[in-house]
Amino acid sequence: MPKRRSAPKPRPAREVVIEEGADYRLLYDRETRDYAVEFKGAPVGWRASESEARRLVEALRYEDAKRA
Repeated sequence: MPKRRSAPKPRPAREVVIEEGADYRLLYDRETRDYAVEFKGAPVGWRASESEARRLVEALRYEDAKRA
């Protein structure tokens, strides 16, 4: 008789949403310990610290406001 496998354990989400605005999302990647920035639904970049990621969001919002 073959051995039964136990049910797979649920894995925690790799990325956690830190902050979400109308046009951006700031995510934390638990595996790499980096912060990801998404602007208008598209991934923009990775930063090592939360403050650097927030600066990137502000710069993107500033550039977007200049174009409008």
